[in-house]
Amino acid sequence: MNIGRLAEAWHHLVAVQQLPPTWLVAATGLLALAAVLPRRAWLISRNVVTLAHEGGHALVALAAGRRLDGVRLHRSTAGVTISAGKPYGAGVVLTTAAGYTAPPLLGLCGGSARRRAPDRHAADQPGAARRADLVDA
Repeated sequence: MNIGRLAEAWHHLVAVQQLPPTWLVAATGLLALAAVLPRRAWLISRNVVTLAHEGGHALVALAAGRRLDGVRLHRSTAGVTISAGKPYGAGVVLTTAAGYTAPPLLGLCGGSARRRAPDRHAADQPGAARRADLVDA
């Protein structure tokens, strides 16, 4: 990645964005409530969040050069990720912090991937632009 692309990506990340439409904020809130209020939905959602949390620890532990000994999820939705390596330094600090940042980053990346996904039917229509082309413009 060249410096120009990196600077462009950084500018895109920190630039002031427009406020989202009110309907989108309300719909997001209702969707979040639907994921946690019904008991059945909550029993699934809490496991997904724990899995993302522990997966963040595991992924960063491996990226930091630590040895991953295991990830354990308990019925109570508690979890533990066991890695081995130096008990000091950036690797252990990043591994510890990664669990808390992983779920929101996965949500952010998932939303970004959906926005950038090409429209399957656009290629079938002559002269139609792909949705990804419109997002990057």
